[in-house]
Amino acid sequence: MLPNLSSLWPRIAQAISDERLALYQSRANGDPQQMLRLYMWNILLCESLYPLLNLTEVTLRNRLDSGLAEMFGRRDWFNLDWLDARDATKVRDAQARIIRSHRIPTPGRVIAELTFGFWASLLDVRYERTHILWPHLAPQVFACAPRKLRSRKAQSRLAASARDLRNRVFHHEPIWHWPHLPEVVNDAARWLDGLSPEAAVMGRLLDRFHQIFNAGPQPVTSQSRHPSATRLG
Repeated sequence: MLPNLSSLWPRIAQAISDERLALYQSRANGDPQQMLRLYMWNILLCESLYPLLNLTEVTLRNRLDSGLAEMFGRRDWFNLDWLDARDATKVRDAQARIIRSHRIPTPGRVIAELTFGFWASLLDVRYERTHILWPHLAPQVFACAPRKLRSRKAQSRLAASARDLRNRVFHHEPIWHWPHLPEVVNDAARWLDGLSPEAAVMGRLLDRFHQIFNAGPQPVTSQSRHPSATRLG
């Protein structure tokens, strides 16, 4: 039998820190039980978003990589002199991390090492002003998206929203209190559907976010998980 979490909350709170719990304490009016419910609910919400965030990041990366490799006629398109200074630095940093781990910085490894922030930055207006990437790359990369979302501007907005959500989740920040959280998640799901309808099917199969969100924070028990945290059959 698991120990009673309620009795452990003072020590759990000490481990997490008062600063990180300030929002929970405020919303729970200092009630330790409600703070615990909210904190565990936030963990479950973040956990439920991993499949969507995984699929959007990997799919965006591979869509852009394929389009850029075809446009420039080489796999190491990132070594050419067209990236702005900030993004070129990100590439060099990624290559350096690979070398430090005693591996050869092959194109595939560099692509995998580059962050979501790098890929989102390729949707920035500066690559449209110079006509280096946009609008001519859009038909290939965003061919599956609805027509109104095939522009660089529309894709950049969706990437920024998904990146903000991703950063909050992966840095263990609270998201449960966002006033439009389901809409943000739905936008990310629609974005994935436009990048790859097939990957979106996988995302829907793995989705538990809406169940967990709609159930809300649950009473804490020592032996059960959240009622919506079911396993795939």
